[in-house]
Amino acid sequence: MFKRILVPLDGSELAERALPVAAQIARAAGGSLLLFGVVPTPVEYGVYFVPASSYGWGEEQGVLKEMSAYLQQTANLPLLAGVPVETQAIAEAVAPAILTAERTFRADLVVMSSHGYTGVRRWVLGSVAQKVARHSSVPVLVLRADGTPLTLDQPPRVLVPLDGSALAEAAIEPAIQLAAAFSWIVPGEVCLLRVITVPPVSGRFRGGAYIDYERAVIAEKKLAAHTYLQALKKQLRESMPASMQLTTSIIVDTDIAGGIIYMGEPDGPTGEKAYAAIAMATHGRSGLRRWALGSITERVLGATHLPLLIVRPGIEQEQPEPVGAGIKAGDMPWVGLL
Repeated sequence: MFKRILVPLDGSELAERALPVAAQIARAAGGSLLLFGVVPTPVEYGVYFVPASSYGWGEEQGVLKEMSAYLQQTANLPLLAGVPVETQAIAEAVAPAILTAERTFRADLVVMSSHGYTGVRRWVLGSVAQKVARHSSVPVLVLRADGTPLTLDQPPRVLVPLDGSALAEAAIEPAIQLAAAFSWIVPGEVCLLRVITVPPVSGRFRGGAYIDYERAVIAEKKLAAHTYLQALKKQLRESMPASMQLTTSIIVDTDIAGGIIYMGEPDGPTGEKAYAAIAMATHGRSGLRRWALGSITERVLGATHLPLLIVRPGIEQEQPEPVGAGIKAGDMPWVGLL
C-alpha cells in the first residue's frame, strides 16, 4: 500500500499539480504526505549561476525560511484536509535530496510533476523527475504538466505494458493500487498489454513468401501472448479486489514505445475510452535476450500525456521467466527502463 507519499515541491503551480493526486492516494490508503521543498545549490542554477561567494549563509537561510513558510501554508490547503502532512525544506542538490528524503521518510511512493518553472528559485522538474525515476527504490508517479491529471470523476484505467518477464510484472501490483485509489465513483481497471514486434522489412526482401512467413510468425506470437496473459490474469484474479476489472490487450507494432504511447491515447487501437495512467517497470537484465527498456521508458515519459507510474524492481526479483511466459528462443522481450 502507498501509505507514505513524498511530494517534491518548488513553489510553482505546476509542481503543485501533484498535490490533489497525492492526497487522494493517501486518503484511499489511510496514509500521509511529506511536502518536501528543496532550495537548489548555486551550481544547479545553470545559466543563472551565482558564484558561491555571493550566495552567503544569510541569504540561504532566508530562502529556506521562505520555503518552509510556503510548505506550511500549502499543508493547510483545503484539498489536503484530513490527510496527515509533514513538511521539510532543505538547501541541497535537488535530485539527491529527494532520494535521501525518500529513504529518511521511508516513502512508499513519490508523486511529482514532470517540470516546473525555471530560474534562480526554480528547479527544472523534467530532468529532476528523470533522475529520481532512474534511482528511486520506490515507485515514482510522474505527472505531465501538459497532461490530464488523475481525478475521481474519470475512469481509473491503468495500462501495464508487459514483455513476459517477472521484472516487467513488478509494475502490476502498484498499478492495481493506483487504480484502486481512484475507484470510489467508477470501478478501477488494469489492462495488461503485450506489444508484439516484427522487424520492418521493405523493398525486394518483402515478397509474397516473406509476407506469408511474417503472418505466421505474428500468429504464433499472438497465441503465445494470449496464453501468457490469460494465465497471468487467472493468477492475479485470485488476489485482486472483486470490484477491480482486469483486462488484456495484444497489439502488433514495429516500435514498442510508439505502440505503448498510441495504445494509451483516446484514439488508440482499441477504440475505447482513454486510459488514466501507464505503469511500467524501470529496468531489466542486460544481454542478447533483453531490449533496452531504458530508452523505451524515456520515450514514453517524454511523449505521453498520461501520468506514468515508474516502478524499479528489486534485485531479488531477477529470476528466470515462469513457464508459459511466451518467451521463446529468438524472441527479444524488453524490460527495464531508465
